[in-house]
Amino acid sequence: MADETGDGERPLWELSRDEQRVLLITFAGGLASIVIGAAMVGSAIAYAKWQAAKHPPGNLADTLLAVVVVLGLLYGATRIRRLPSWLRWGLRTVIVLLAGTALLWLVGVAAKLQ
Repeated sequence: MADETGDGERPLWELSRDEQRVLLITFAGGLASIVIGAAMVGSAIAYAKWQAAKHPPGNLADTLLAVVVVLGLLYGATRIRRLPSWLRWGLRTVIVLLAGTALLWLVGVAAKLQ
């Protein structure tokens, strides 16, 4: 890739402003997904241990009902057209994260994680 002056190739790490921006977004997105994934798995393990130690198995149904109600309310909120687009997408992100965490909770409780 030749530079603007035409007298040779530019160094590998001499990045334009746009390339730096893309590199930063890629790095931040990758790091955030790792942190969020670890938090989801950690909370699922903690919940499964707490559920097994403190509560009888019947409370699992109560917890699932609460999660379904919260997810339903959040989904209903995303259907409101007056909300800004960024807020609707933020709510959808929360729905996906909660649903994934709830699924991991179920797997942990079902496996009787101790």
